Amino acid sequence: MVCLKAKKGRSKSMMKEGYSVEHSIIPQTFSPELQNHLSGRHLLASEIPFSEAMILDHLKNGHIAQTSGVQSGNGQLTCVRCGNKDQSMFYAIPCRICNRDCAYCRSCIMMGRVSECAKLYHWTGPELLYAIPDQVMRWEGMLSGGQQTASQRVIDAVNEKGELLVWAV
Repeated sequence: MVCLKAKKGRSKSMMKEGYSVEHSIIPQTFSPELQNHLSGRHLLASEIPFSEAMILDHLKNGHIAQTSGVQSGNGQLTCVRCGNKDQSMFYAIPCRICNRDCAYCRSCIMMGRVSECAKLYHWTGPELLYAIPDQVMRWEGMLSGGQQTASQRVIDAVNEKGELLVWAV
């Protein structure tokens, strides 16, 4: 958030024109739990397990943004959640929310219906920071004799561009 302060003797109209304005940044607090839940996702309000007041506060402060779930442009529909643009995967139904025929995406219907009037929320605040361990793909366990044999046969099949079926639990 940027705060504008006029120096003494300056009018508000001069402030709008950019005269003698000081800028100061006021940090906004946000919920790290909500940040973690929304980062990299587009979710319906029903999929966000936080209070409506918290969501509205984060919307007001610019940490969350909302967008229509299905958007229309140049006569084409696009699902914001799954990226579907295949027009045969959209269907319109009479909607109780907007009181008109409203298109929804059938491609991602198993995650909940996303329609033109449905709002999706996504994180726009500070980037989610997390530590990456030095040894990301390092396992410190021991393979049994059978596992070691299977592992070596998989390596050999890959190197020889062969086929192999491993049947294991």
